[in-house]
Amino acid sequence: MKVVNTMLIFVLFTNVVSGQVDTSQIGVKDGDIFEFVITEDEGIGSFATTDSSKGEIFSIEIEDTNLGSTNKITIKVTQQNGSSDQQENDMLLLGSKILFTDWDYFESFRTFYESLNTENNTLSIENGDNIFTYSNSIKVESVALTTLFTTITTYQKSTGVVRTYESLFSIIIADDINSQSFAYERVDLEDLDVSDSGFLNGLQLGFLLLSSFVVTKFFVRRQVKHRSQN
Repeated sequence: MKVVNTMLIFVLFTNVVSGQVDTSQIGVKDGDIFEFVITEDEGIGSFATTDSSKGEIFSIEIEDTNLGSTNKITIKVTQQNGSSDQQENDMLLLGSKILFTDWDYFESFRTFYESLNTENNTLSIENGDNIFTYSNSIKVESVALTTLFTTITTYQKSTGVVRTYESLFSIIIADDINSQSFAYERVDLEDLDVSDSGFLNGLQLGFLLLSSFVVTKFFVRRQVKHRSQN
């Protein structure tokens, strides 16, 4: 859901926005390695399907920054157990692990995103001195169920590499709520300049409130059902 919606909006935007990204602004080089720790990995019900665990370390190695005819670089993601996966990282797709450091270009997305926002679908950009934040929240309601998907990604502007990532996916069917939360952050986060990240913007606060609401509501309902059965 997130990738499809994000890519669709990105395609629409690139058809109407003027100007081009400066593809020379790549903040990483071949051989760079960045380490991350999983800070949240909780599945409830049928959505506990990830193999990773909270506290595990994984790394991203920059293998090839040659863009060729695309806006993608090659990276290798290595898990704590030693398994690795080579990936093509789209430097233009907000939400990717690494972006071009042409923040003026990404800043130009703000007005367009704000014009698309509705009660159920919100995208936002915060372009701070050292940190760039991209957030999206999608809510889909139907007669049978409601799905909620929210992500918040922050980037270190000097490198274009993700600093923190948070996601929450929930499905509500009748009185049952099933959710999956996942988050990770740079291992050396405390060493990075976070002078402009000491506050929560509206969407970040909403994400935290939504997380608390979903999890609390789930366990309250489970507890009520358990008592009624006894």
